[in-house]
Amino acid sequence: MSGDVAVLGVGMHPWGKWGQSFIGYGVKAAQDALKDAGVAWKDIQLVAG
Repeated sequence: MSGDVAVLGVGMHPWGKWGQSFIGYGVKAAQDALKDAGVAWKDIQLVAG
């Protein structure tokens, strides 16, 4: 693996407040991170959590 890696934004779900699936919470955190970074899904190669 080669190339640069950058962390551009962060997001998280409300801890201890359940009612969605783990995937739902992950998607919300990823959306918040993208918003925080000011980038779109199409600009991202990988979202990890």
